[in-house]
Amino acid sequence: MELNFDRGDKYNPKGHALLYFTNNNNETWATYLMTMPILVDLSKYVPPFLSAQIGNVESTDMSAFAFPPSPEIIPDLEQLYHLAEIRDDDVIYGGVINTADITNLLFKVNEIIQIYSTECKKITNHLNVSNQNNYQIVENDSEPEEVYQDVVYSLMSEGDRLTELSKFVGKLRYAVEGNDLRVVEEAEKEIILLSNHLPENNQVYQLVAAAKILGDKGSQLADLYIQRCYALSKGLYESLSELELRIKEFEDNQTSK
Repeated sequence: MELNFDRGDKYNPKGHALLYFTNNNNETWATYLMTMPILVDLSKYVPPFLSAQIGNVESTDMSAFAFPPSPEIIPDLEQLYHLAEIRDDDVIYGGVINTADITNLLFKVNEIIQIYSTECKKITNHLNVSNQNNYQIVENDSEPEEVYQDVVYSLMSEGDRLTELSKFVGKLRYAVEGNDLRVVEEAEKEIILLSNHLPENNQVYQLVAAAKILGDKGSQLADLYIQRCYALSKGLYESLSELELRIKEFEDNQTSK
C-alpha cells in the first residue's frame, strides 16, 4: 500500500499528519497521526508493585498513534488544508470509506500508521548514519521483553487488545507487501505473544496466515478475520455467522484456484 500525500513529501515525512477519508455522501472524515521523536521508558510509569517484574525496559509501543483512533467527520476539506498550512502538517488521503464499519476503519487507520511511521523511521535511521562520526545516537529496535508485554497485555481491556491486534496485523501486511522478512518475523511474534491474552476462538493463527497472503486477497481476508474478532468480543452472533460464511467462501475460492 502506498500513501497518497496531498501535502508533504512521502520520502521525507514530517512525523505528524492529518489523515482524511471521504464517503459516498461527499463528507470528509479525518484523524491525526503522530510519530514520537523520543523513546519512552514505560517502566517509570508502571505502579511500584509491578516494577520488580518489569525492570528497566524501553518500549516503542507508543511511538506512533492516531487520535482519534477512528476518523471523525469535519466541516470540509478546505478547513483541513488550512489547519495543515498553519501547523505545517503532512496531509494524507486514505480513500473512500464506509463510516458505519468501525472495525474496518480502525484496521485501515492502523495500517496507514504503520506505513507512515516506517517511512519516518527511515529518515531517523539515515540521520543516525550521517551523524555517527560526530556523536552516537542509541536507538533501541529490540522487542520489549516478554514478561513486560505479558503484564501490559494483562492490564488491557479486550477492546484495547483487539486494537493492538489490528495495529500488528497492519504492520505485518505492510512488511509482507514490502518483502521485509525481518519485520514480518517481528510482527508475527508480536501477534502470537498478544494471542496468549485473547480467547482461542479468535483464530489468531489463521489470521496471521491470511495476513501473509500477498495482494488485496490477503488484506481482505485478514480484515474479515479482524472483524470476526470484534464480533466475538461484542457477542454479535448474527454478524459472526455472516463473517464466518464469507471467510469460508473466500478460502474455498482460494483453494479452488
